[in-house]
Amino acid sequence: MLERRGPGKTLCPGELARKMKPGAEEWRHLLEPVRMAARRLHHRGAIEILQSGRVIDPDTVRGPIRFRLPRL
Repeated sequence: MLERRGPGKTLCPGELARKMKPGAEEWRHLLEPVRMAARRLHHRGAIEILQSGRVIDPDTVRGPIRFRLPRL
């Protein structure tokens, strides 16, 4: 999804979860697994995790976050 959006564009964990369970309230149960997978991708350097527009430490963050591809 990030690659389709293009460089510098972001998405939130909820967007990914809703894509996995469209039309159902069950997508909320997928938020933590999505965030866990994002943390793994972040540690590999595959994505950046942002809060308020800044890259943050995903292991200590609380609150809303967004994902984007790393800037080159």
